Amino acid sequence: MNHLAFRADYFIARNKIISWTLFFSFILWFLFSLGLLGVPLTLEMSGYDFKRSSQIVLISLLSFILAVTNPWGDLFKNSDTRTCKNIFILIFILLFMGALFSENTPQSLFESLHWALLFSIFLSGYYIQKAALVEKLIFVLLFLHSCLIFKSSIYFVLDVYLTGSIRPSVFYPFVVSIRFFNQIQAFFIPCLVMFILHPRWGSLAVVLLFINLFLALSGGARGLLLSVLATGVIAFLFLRNCRRYIVWALLVFLAVCFFYGALLYILNIEFVQGADSPFRTHSSGRIYMWQELVENMSAAHLILGAGPGAYAFTDFIRYEGHPHNSILQFLYEWGGVATCCLIYLAALILHRCFKVIKHEAEEKAQVLKGVFLSSICAGIYSLLSGIIVMPIPQTLMLMYMGILWWLTPPVSHQGEVVLKISVFTRILSSMLILIILFVYIFMSIYYLSQQSNNSIDSRGPRFWLNGAPIVAP
Repeated sequence: MNHLAFRADYFIARNKIISWTLFFSFILWFLFSLGLLGVPLTLEMSGYDFKRSSQIVLISLLSFILAVTNPWGDLFKNSDTRTCKNIFILIFILLFMGALFSENTPQSLFESLHWALLFSIFLSGYYIQKAALVEKLIFVLLFLHSCLIFKSSIYFVLDVYLTGSIRPSVFYPFVVSIRFFNQIQAFFIPCLVMFILHPRWGSLAVVLLFINLFLALSGGARGLLLSVLATGVIAFLFLRNCRRYIVWALLVFLAVCFFYGALLYILNIEFVQGADSPFRTHSSGRIYMWQELVENMSAAHLILGAGPGAYAFTDFIRYEGHPHNSILQFLYEWGGVATCCLIYLAALILHRCFKVIKHEAEEKAQVLKGVFLSSICAGIYSLLSGIIVMPIPQTLMLMYMGILWWLTPPVSHQGEVVLKISVFTRILSSMLILIILFVYIFMSIYYLSQQSNNSIDSRGPRFWLNGAPIVAP
């Protein structure tokens, strides 16, 4: 009995240390990725590449922890989640098969390694939720993001005061594109909505929500605003315990529209369809991009795909690093089978979570409801933007889905059964993860050095800012 008690205490202490390590890892990653201090720590690296480097460091740390702890039995603990495990494995097999048949095997292999290791972020989100650290983590991330928002609003006020104009490029001057800024907002605006009526933080949440929506409207973030509104409609129709929050959020948005219109009138700015105007009616080339991609698809693409990262090395008329649509990108690069598996997993997690949180009292589980709605908002936004490609939103998306995975099992957590895994399987899986991690880090460094010397074939942001495909030595 003493031996069993010692083992139990050991595993409890170990899991607590691991959970807190994951907790602080995400906080430090987000702090450095946001660039709140101004510029990247490296003078020869762009802000975008610095964010990707920060993600690589996070992935490497989490993957190493995953390799050492081997938590598979705890993750896939019943028949329902073990079915999901098999789907995960099938997706990874299809990814690497697509890389073998790709026209640019090094690029596709590298992208496959990246997505395989991104699973560590998903798994870490699960363990943070299991350790009951989600509320603390989301509060800290919200605080850091709010610092960024306040900083952006200060730039906005100073620019309006000094120039008498609205220039989205100055809202946050250390991003390559303001859309990278908007993509992060998709993960926090729904969380703020769920705190509008909080007895202690409600007033602050209203102020932050107002600033977020105002910056989005001023920056012409049509995709973000459309995603937020669509998420609000979904929540209002299907989550009765969220309706009061949605109504109050709508009132805040109407106040934002009134204030924005009044500011345009005072500054004597016309309602024109400029490059950053929320009133422009064109698709910014997206419809043509999607049409071109669909026309280049064949039956082979719908089965296996052209290989991960294929859009970046395919000579389309539009010279882009990604097609600004997650479904079309996955269909073209990963194939129809892997895309359907991915959609099934996302739908399963969201459906299970919906069944849990719809019965929660209105004042309870605000954080989980916020994470749930943020995941939906980001998913909608991914159909209009490259949110699944960019380092920060890509990480947040997988972390949020990992958090929601805790709610996925249809049985009570007291009835969980840990899957037995042999020592040999644990050692083999650990070695495999470490080998993949070593190859991934090596290819990342090689790829970055190659990008820095290849400014001619720039295709816009993909993995690195340059976006040009990797070339084998």
